Amino acid sequence: MTPEQRILALERELADTRSASARMVADIIRGLVETEAGRAEVADDLLASANDSRTAPIEARLARLMAAALRG
Repeated sequence: MTPEQRILALERELADTRSASARMVADIIRGLVETEAGRAEVADDLLASANDSRTAPIEARLARLMAAALRG
C-alpha cells in the first residue's frame, strides 16, 4: 500500500468511526428518551451546541452527526 493509499484508508476509517459513534449515541438516546418530541428536542440541543462559537470544531461536527442520526 502506498502512503497515499494508506492516508485514504485511514481517512475512510476515521469517517466510519465518527458515523458509528454518532449512531451508537443516537441509539442510547432513543433508549433513554421515550418520545419522538423528546428526541427532537435533544437533536435541537445538539445542533445549538454545534452552532455555538465556543464549541470546538470536532465537537460541533460530532454533535451534527449525532443530531442527524437521531432524526434519521
